[in-house]
Amino acid sequence: MTNRLKAVVRETRDLVKGFRLRTNEAEALLFDVANELWYRLDTPTSLGLALCLKYGDLLSVLKHEVKASEYLSSEDFRLDYQAVSFLKKCPLSAVPLKDRTASAIKKFFEAEEMCRATNRRFANRYASDATAQHRSTPDVESVLFRAQRKIATWIGEGPNPRDWLECCRFGPGSDDQTEGHRVGSYHKLSPLSATADFADGALSMVLDHPVWAFAAANLPTDVEDGTRGEITMHIQPGNTVVFVPKNALIERSIGVEPRMNVFAQLGLGTLLRGMLKKWAHLDLNA
Repeated sequence: MTNRLKAVVRETRDLVKGFRLRTNEAEALLFDVANELWYRLDTPTSLGLALCLKYGDLLSVLKHEVKASEYLSSEDFRLDYQAVSFLKKCPLSAVPLKDRTASAIKKFFEAEEMCRATNRRFANRYASDATAQHRSTPDVESVLFRAQRKIATWIGEGPNPRDWLECCRFGPGSDDQTEGHRVGSYHKLSPLSATADFADGALSMVLDHPVWAFAAANLPTDVEDGTRGEITMHIQPGNTVVFVPKNALIERSIGVEPRMNVFAQLGLGTLLRGMLKKWAHLDLNA
């Protein structure tokens, strides 16, 4: 490493250290702006938030919520909603990342337990030994049957394979093969991955695009000598749960999916949106 490069590295390190040391100053500036906003909004809620911040009760500021149903005026609600929302998304030092992640993990397992109980309730609702709590009633069955009929009317027996394939696409975010910020469609053409139960379908989708298939097999598109390539499909057991920023109090759990599963799922999503718009007059893109 040259002396000049060492100097640049040293300057960069000092700059980063300085930035970390100025975190408290940055939060102080942010709180000054928040106070200015709250006093200008001049509502009981905004002034109450200013008092909480003045006496160091930042958690009360972040946890405070307003409900539209409790307001008689939309303008009053708008002002208070602005007041309580101003700091909601800021990753403030009062709630460290480990605490936000711990809260997200706790909420994730609570949601999973709720889903497990719901699945068990549906699976056991016809069982002869089902408890009264789990046994289905005629009224409930009637609602479920009507819902099933509506869904069948809207989406039919299933997607047309050609229509599905034409709607498939890569998303703008990460997948299981993503590295860093290389998340564009160009970077997702290879390597390929899928769950075991979708691997054959994923391979068929790639083979339906000859240029993509040649590239995935590392073959030139003009090969004419009978050379055969092999497309590698990495098999994944499922998705990976990770946590990303949500707000000042908690992280958000997301599932990082295998690459080709995302490709196919987005295609199905587009088809379903089109069906709902056409038959149910519900435009999910609005």
